[in-house]
Amino acid sequence: MLQHLRIIQLFVTGVIIPISMIVFSLLCIKSVKQLQQRVHARTQTSNIVFMTVQDPLQNTVNKKHYDYQLLFIRLVQICVYIITTLRFISYLFYSAIKLNWTKSNNQTSIDNFYMIVTYTIIYCNFTSTFYKRLLFHNHLINMFFTNR
Repeated sequence: MLQHLRIIQLFVTGVIIPISMIVFSLLCIKSVKQLQQRVHARTQTSNIVFMTVQDPLQNTVNKKHYDYQLLFIRLVQICVYIITTLRFISYLFYSAIKLNWTKSNNQTSIDNFYMIVTYTIIYCNFTSTFYKRLLFHNHLINMFFTNR
């Protein structure tokens, strides 16, 4: 019974969550692009009718910058999740295979140490949200997404 639960946890953690993160990120990016196109079409129409003095191109560039920030933050979040959960997935796979095997005291202590290290790295995924935003906010986004 415990082995089945670990296999289900392995499947959910290793397959379903990363795939759903990627799918919803792509849907979010698609939605943002559609919104950009609608807003751009609306600003062109309003500029023709009202002949405003404000430069609509500058407003579009600022919105695209935020859209690239969203894309970049989502990609970094997915990469950090995959990197931090790979060890956990391998631990789940190992423990599902070796569940009913008899182990020596040394092997049990090595397994317990690996489990502690694995869970510590998993917690890094949850705490990394703050650091991703702090580190990648201006410097890396400007480095990758500004026109040279």
